[in-house]
Amino acid sequence: MRLKFLSLAFFSLPLAYIALSPRLGRRLYRSLLFHPSPYDEDLEEDPPVVSGIKAEEFFFTTGSEYAPAEKLHAWYFKNSASIKGENAPRPKTILLSHGNSGNLVIRLSLIQLLLSCGVSVFVYDYRGFGKSSGKPSVEGICQDAVSAYDFLTGNETLGVSATEVVLYGESLGGALSSWLSGRRAVEGLILQSGFSSLKDIAARHVPFLGIYPDWLFGAEHLDSIRVVKGDHPPLLVIHGKLDQVVPYSHGELVYGAATRTKSMLTIGHAAHGDLVALAPQKMKEGIIVFLQSLPATAATTPADSELLTDPKSVFN
Repeated sequence: MRLKFLSLAFFSLPLAYIALSPRLGRRLYRSLLFHPSPYDEDLEEDPPVVSGIKAEEFFFTTGSEYAPAEKLHAWYFKNSASIKGENAPRPKTILLSHGNSGNLVIRLSLIQLLLSCGVSVFVYDYRGFGKSSGKPSVEGICQDAVSAYDFLTGNETLGVSATEVVLYGESLGGALSSWLSGRRAVEGLILQSGFSSLKDIAARHVPFLGIYPDWLFGAEHLDSIRVVKGDHPPLLVIHGKLDQVVPYSHGELVYGAATRTKSMLTIGHAAHGDLVALAPQKMKEGIIVFLQSLPATAATTPADSELLTDPKSVFN
């Protein structure tokens, strides 16, 4: 009997190990990674008006290269204002990929801050968030990010070219924006409270997951470190020093690993979700300085980045 039990355990444990991995056990871990909220139908204005700009509402269907096609919901805030001055940034459009909870409605304060920087903002909800159809997954949100970029730059009504696009990722959206920057031409990359890799942050919050190798995490395990070690667009890392959800060390790791033009904005008195509330002026100033530093040339593609001046500047 004992021999039979040991034989059963010998074969079943490896199978259980594989079956419980993030790559194969997607349904098991979906509720740990994603916390979507339904759309708030009680908005005073829908689509909303932020900083005097009325959002245009869009629905678009994703591609299906990485995951099944879904219908996504988005807002576009066309900003006709601009930052004045000799070194004012040329018109830019932020493609905003938000964090793993809520939906685009709760990003209105961040949108307001970005609009104050003189940029337009395109924000979308991942599958399963807000009005977007489907259920979220790592592969799914990767598909959503690519499709959002393609819709933004391919829609004649919007008239946005790749030479205008700056990716802005918040938390989970930071790793997603890093991943997207390796697949589409963009002019800049801003990571707010982003983690170094999905594997590293998963192991922090669910230590059991630390036993799995990289290949058992999906979609290249959303590894920002891997992205910035190669060619990457000009990078701004924004991180709160008191962050307990994604510790400040993750931002330092990404900044330290980056090989091209980079800067880091540290918010010493902020944590994870309160940067905009606690330091709006400091964030605005840092973002504007970053936008002003972007080269007046075509957008950076994954294969043609150039090392520009002062790649180690840090805002403290």
